[in-house]
Amino acid sequence: MSLTSILSVEGITKRFGKITAVDNLSLNLEQGYIYGLLGPNGSGKTTTLGIILDMIRADAGRYQWFGQPLTKEARKKIGVVFETPQFYPYLTAIQNLRLIATIKDASPETLDELLRLVNLFDRRNSKFITYSLGMKQRLSIAAALIGDPQIMILDEPTNGLDPQGISDIRELIKKINTRGITILLASHLLDEVQKVCTHVTVLQHGKKLFDGKVHDVLAIDDAIEVNADRPDMLRSVLEENENVNKVLTENKLLLVVTKPGYPVRSLHEYLISKGIIVTHLAVRKRSLEKHFLDLLKKEEK
Repeated sequence: MSLTSILSVEGITKRFGKITAVDNLSLNLEQGYIYGLLGPNGSGKTTTLGIILDMIRADAGRYQWFGQPLTKEARKKIGVVFETPQFYPYLTAIQNLRLIATIKDASPETLDELLRLVNLFDRRNSKFITYSLGMKQRLSIAAALIGDPQIMILDEPTNGLDPQGISDIRELIKKINTRGITILLASHLLDEVQKVCTHVTVLQHGKKLFDGKVHDVLAIDDAIEVNADRPDMLRSVLEENENVNKVLTENKLLLVVTKPGYPVRSLHEYLISKGIIVTHLAVRKRSLEKHFLDLLKKEEK
């Protein structure tokens, strides 16, 4: 475990009868990053969160927060936002936050700042029942930030929101992360994880299919789109290049998969040296969605 480890999970397993909800799962979250726990409904995301928050007892494995088992003091360093916001409907936003600050034994002095952070300061004296779903979710995030946690856990934070609400939550998560707060975001939305997270763990049937940096996922099997003035020669010339792994055809373009570390510039220079004038050259990144769906297909086989 590194000195900056926030959460270490080793081989946790949870069964409900014949169903294995979490299957020998291991994770490590380090300080300062935004982690995505990605998987379709029923993949084990919520059960995993329940286990690490000590709400569900695992059948096997162990986890540690900040290098030790979950303690009362460690709980104070963890902010949690569940899918459905829960507040007293006829209390105002500031009244609800003051109540939560009292329960957490935290100072109420930061509440106005938190309301400004989540863009609710102008509505701080409005009753919770008058809030839109997006406003309710932002108030949940403000409540989770009371007490200055080191990590925030968000379970499907954009469910049911309109595009503007989703964008607001996405930008808010990024803003919170700039304060040095680690984020663990559970979601079934590929786009959400791709646009927000630095790291991703893909789950299916409780099993970890992939674990790594989002940037690394997107770098897998990059393809270079190529067209030229002599398309009849282009494929054969490309296939002669020892740095080219494969050449595929898509409509009128060739998709070239090169060996790792072989730059696009070098491919261009190679084609010029062979007397071919390139009319189209572009890198096509493999999307997280494509990689995610490929992983799920492999798991189903």
